[in-house]
Amino acid sequence: ENTLRITLPAGDYNFYIYDAIGEKDFSLSTCTPFSLRVSLTHSDMIESFVNCAGVEFPSTLNAPGLMDDAGNVYYREPVLVDLSQPRMTTSFKVKNPSLFRAYTPEGRIDLDLQLMNADTRQIVGYTFQWGGEEGLVVELDANVNYNFTVIVFGRYVPVFCE
Repeated sequence: ENTLRITLPAGDYNFYIYDAIGEKDFSLSTCTPFSLRVSLTHSDMIESFVNCAGVEFPSTLNAPGLMDDAGNVYYREPVLVDLSQPRMTTSFKVKNPSLFRAYTPEGRIDLDLQLMNADTRQIVGYTFQWGGEEGLVVELDANVNYNFTVIVFGRYVPVFCE
């Protein structure tokens, strides 16, 4: 008996059954009957990287795969906005004096940007515009811990995978 359990997003699917040559039982005739039971149940979709184009906001930009050996970060990904949290924060530390740039395009949700020196708790850059796109450019000092925060401003009705 074999069981396959998988959660699939809405769509049209084909289900194929095939006989793997390495597992073939040659003592059976070529027309051996078998039973097949298929059960489909609806499950409430949960926002995740599996069924949404966006990913979770990273907790740090110093993670492997985000920051290279030279200390450069190039992060450009659609990110899921958690409307139950008014702020999403990621931390990072740069090895060399650097230029920090962040941008969010205009959308249904008003997002504000803030960059803080985590060592001194001083805000070194922010954008608090009402609606529209947001952009932030700040020169960073070497060997300083920073927190970059995206602030969800206002109250919104959640939209799946936004």
